Amino acid sequence: MTLRWNSKWSKRFCWALVYATLTTAIVVIFFLEKLNVPPRELSPYITHRASGHNPLITNVGNWLAQTLLAADRGNPLPPIPIMWRIGAQHRALQPLPSSDSNADKLVSTPAEFVEALKQAHAGEVITLLPGRYHFDHTIAINQVGSSTARITVRAVRPDTVFLDFKMVEGFKVSEPYWTFENLNIRGVCTPQTDCEHAFHIVGNATYFIARNNTIVDFNAHFKINGEDHHFPDNGLIDGNTLTNTSVRQTDNPVTLVDLVAASHWRISHNLITDFMKADGNQVSYGAFVKGGGSDNRIEQNIIVCEYLLPSSPGQRVGLSLGGGGTGPQYCRDERCITEQDGSIIQSNLIASCSDDGIYLNRAATSKIL
Repeated sequence: MTLRWNSKWSKRFCWALVYATLTTAIVVIFFLEKLNVPPRELSPYITHRASGHNPLITNVGNWLAQTLLAADRGNPLPPIPIMWRIGAQHRALQPLPSSDSNADKLVSTPAEFVEALKQAHAGEVITLLPGRYHFDHTIAINQVGSSTARITVRAVRPDTVFLDFKMVEGFKVSEPYWTFENLNIRGVCTPQTDCEHAFHIVGNATYFIARNNTIVDFNAHFKINGEDHHFPDNGLIDGNTLTNTSVRQTDNPVTLVDLVAASHWRISHNLITDFMKADGNQVSYGAFVKGGGSDNRIEQNIIVCEYLLPSSPGQRVGLSLGGGGTGPQYCRDERCITEQDGSIIQSNLIASCSDDGIYLNRAATSKIL
């Protein structure tokens, strides 16, 4: 399976991984030859050791085993697999409702889009037609979906719908069962500090999903927190590309996924890069979960603290359970006896950070795998 990528960041990182894999295979074959060990003897061992792991390890292990067998027999080497699904993809990840569905609402202007959101009902699919849409006021999401009839906001194809946000908060989601997918969202504020969040998920916004979006130039691309003693639990941020094109000129928090007090979230398969903070304490994070929540999972992401942007003063942390701590009034129990309980960081690649790759702060019974 070959995947096409919708951003230069994903393409470059994917090919870096491919070249690393190819180099490993060549080195292994070279040393086996020097040691007079036939490659076929190592092939079953590699297959066995790679089995049962995440798909990236399994697929690369199988490919390396096939490569060794081919080298042993003098056959052409198998093609390099591009099996990583990290960051937003050029193609939709799964079939979506057709545009002639009775539940599908087509919109082509910012005004039509805002009105469609106000009138949305459970099961509706709001589809933005290709184009660029400009907004300068927060877009409130106040309608209620259900477990069997989610409300979806989408582009039919990635890289066709571009939303420019010139406001502190883009989407403020306060009700459950909303999905956003295949969108390109960019903060265009002057000064930069005015573009805080592309998504602010609060209160009753349980079972939120963001999938296959490219989101650029915000202080916190996703901000998740409680409101009026309600907490937006059970969310999913999957397969998105989150990045910034310049150092953030702000003393506000810079954390691309900033989750406080919510529980049972999964943050997976995202590409998170270039999160630098110029002012204040100059400390920034790729993603953290804190505030007394539990059972949150951060897995199979690629985090590159300094990628396309040159290094600058400050401390960049890849991932954290607990972050820098939380004021008691913002915590789930209003005490923050622990910042996280039973959460997991698993199978991530974290690179080029000027501070900790992974930082734990009062992360009781949590696991790093």
